[in-house]
Amino acid sequence: EGSRHSVFLLLTDIMKEGSEMLIASDDESVVKKAFGVAPEGGKVWLDGVMSRKKQVVPNFEKAFAK
Repeated sequence: EGSRHSVFLLLTDIMKEGSEMLIASDDESVVKKAFGVAPEGGKVWLDGVMSRKKQVVPNFEKAFAK
């Protein structure tokens, strides 16, 4: 109780050089904190985001630490 729970699914499109993130979260604002883009309808396009290890995880670590 009182804690947040989130699930993020990242679908990377190598042809478009970006990823679509599908979001199920109590607080979608963490995505805006991490990537500077506000989700709409539980999803967001992240232009240029190709690496989960180098681009996604570090951004989420910083956003969740705030």
